[in-house]
Amino acid sequence: MADQTNDRVQKFDSSGNFITKWGSKGTGDGEFRTPGGVAVDGSGNVYVADKGSYRVQKFDSSGNFIIKWGCCGSGDGQFTWPTGIWGVAVDSSGNVYVSDMGNDRVQKFDSSGNFITKWGSKGTGDGEFRSVHGIAIDSSGNVYVTDTINDSIQKFTSGE
Repeated sequence: MADQTNDRVQKFDSSGNFITKWGSKGTGDGEFRTPGGVAVDGSGNVYVADKGSYRVQKFDSSGNFIIKWGCCGSGDGQFTWPTGIWGVAVDSSGNVYVSDMGNDRVQKFDSSGNFITKWGSKGTGDGEFRSVHGIAIDSSGNVYVTDTINDSIQKFTSGE
């Protein structure tokens, strides 16, 4: 789970017993500036949306840094506030979905952080967002996106 106040991630077992923690305040590898969403893939790798540093970081199950991607802007693979407690999700194929609140869109990456696609724009219609926040993926690969300002949840196929 992301511990935003302390700029770290904490890991617990299924009974809630503390296992380990990693991270500290900063912008280096394995450091955070207000970590948000956390997702785990089928291999146990942990993806963290680092809101304050506009990036996603990937760790192994022990918290060892693997890779980071993103940063500041509106181009493909860039973020402006990858956010939300549920702002990152991983599908059964290992693709990573990130809510990019500042750019009113969702971006999809492979497990190495390579950009695949994006969707969304600012607005109130179908496929538009005003504050994209959380992402969830069901067993069929459908992507559910919450929008806090539009008070909505939208459903997309994984390729949209």
